[in-house]
Amino acid sequence: MSGYILIVDDNPNNLRLLIAILQERGYQIRPANNGVRALSTAKKQKPDLILLDINMPEMDGYEVCRQLKADPDTADIPVLFISANDELHDKVKGFDVGAVDYISKPFQEAEVLARIEAQLTILRQRRQLAGILNSSLDGIMAYQAVRDPEGHLLDFRWLELNPAAAEMVGKKREDLLGEHLLTQFPFLQSEGIFADYVQVVETGESLSREHYFSQFESWIQMFAVKLEDGLAVTFRNTTERKNLELTLARQAEQDGLTGIANRRVFALQLTQEWRRSIRSQKPLSLIMCDIDFFKLYNDLFGHIQGDTCLIQVAQTLMNQARRSGDLVCRYGGEEFAVILPETDAAGAKEVAEHLAQAIRDLALPHPQNAHQGIVTLSLGVATLVPRRGEDETELLLAADQALYTAKEKGRNQVQVFAPNDQHES
Repeated sequence: MSGYILIVDDNPNNLRLLIAILQERGYQIRPANNGVRALSTAKKQKPDLILLDINMPEMDGYEVCRQLKADPDTADIPVLFISANDELHDKVKGFDVGAVDYISKPFQEAEVLARIEAQLTILRQRRQLAGILNSSLDGIMAYQAVRDPEGHLLDFRWLELNPAAAEMVGKKREDLLGEHLLTQFPFLQSEGIFADYVQVVETGESLSREHYFSQFESWIQMFAVKLEDGLAVTFRNTTERKNLELTLARQAEQDGLTGIANRRVFALQLTQEWRRSIRSQKPLSLIMCDIDFFKLYNDLFGHIQGDTCLIQVAQTLMNQARRSGDLVCRYGGEEFAVILPETDAAGAKEVAEHLAQAIRDLALPHPQNAHQGIVTLSLGVATLVPRRGEDETELLLAADQALYTAKEKGRNQVQVFAPNDQHES
């Protein structure tokens, strides 16, 4: 057995007996014969445990215990009262001032040793747990439920948190212990985190959730389990991984050259908007755009300059799409597409005319283009109000048909789909 024990008793015979019993078992002992000396000794060299007599002159054991618990440096030292006062109210008073156990005199050696070793075992386990908590890279917090007289759960009170958790929320551990969760972080209620915590406590079901906390500018993975009438929560900062995932997701949706949406996104968005229009019975419009004589442009200037031209055209088209629901994407090669939800034929034609003019305003030289010797677009516009049983392919074919008509009629223009337009593919 091992452990450093401070024995406080004004009776020399009691001191000698306890010292003999405990030293024989391998404990390190420091005696004190009054309360003042006990407080001073505990402050200078913190013991693992204090055996404290109650009946002492000048300062009794109750007052010594109160002062120990009031001092942050000694508050966590377990105190065992050892006293001839064997009445129930004496024991209750001892526990009220912070003692962890009470041994009545005359004591039995086996009982003293058993009670001391029980408390030292708890202390070792607590230190082991603290070591795990303090070394953990994950944040760990424990909360106690705060209820009203009817038992309704109103809030949670911090029982424990480790350094990683304190750093994660930008607070000091001592500033949070004992405080109410919603008082410190009221936004947890509006963001649904508090309700999730309540669910864990009331149902016993564990929680696993990843959430973006704008207050901390971090993605946090939370895992919560019920802990008596409260819960323990593990927090892991997943911001780096999440940002990488989001970056990869964006890259999967972007055209590698121009940076605008790619054909995959176009197909998904067109399907989604088609279904929405079936429900709303509002028109859906599509514009297909093609850079005129782009092969000749590439042959003349080379593919590097051709790529630069594609990028400039793509960004200009993007800048013209002013509504958040509109989508501009690269359909393939020198062809672009623009989806316009809830837009009728007249509105779509107006947008297409603006797009065509915006490209002309770039005045990108294109000597092989007879139209003013600059880069221009041919655009086909189609508008449909979808019906059940039809699919979005009909809109795509219609816009492609209008684009073919624009090219056939001389390019550098906008053509709107008409049912009689036909071309061979």
